[in-house]
Amino acid sequence: MADSARNSEGSPLYHDIPTVASTAIKVTGVSTIVMVVLSFIFCLVKGSSNHTFYLLACNLVISSIIAITTQANKYWYVILVGAVIIFQCLTTDVYVFSLPHNVEPTHAPTTTAPMFGITAPSL
Repeated sequence: MADSARNSEGSPLYHDIPTVASTAIKVTGVSTIVMVVLSFIFCLVKGSSNHTFYLLACNLVISSIIAITTQANKYWYVILVGAVIIFQCLTTDVYVFSLPHNVEPTHAPTTTAPMFGITAPSL
């Protein structure tokens, strides 16, 4: 090793990220993978009833490929990308499992009173 990479005691000097940040990256990565896999399975299962869910599954795959190919030197960026994908998975799950609301329209009662005190002219 070069002399500049060693401290005064002769042992290697490592310029690594802190342990807390390393743990946060690992936790974010594992939780992102779990969420993407679950959301992908949900989209495929529910896709038989609604074909737009297959588009959501493709969207998850594309986002995952982008996240995998992103090589960032900053650990906060990796955590941010993981958080955005987790949010995307949560919104996908909510959309897939949302129940359609069948709300009957309400009809206003008919009134025969003149508006604003104006009466129609008599013929």
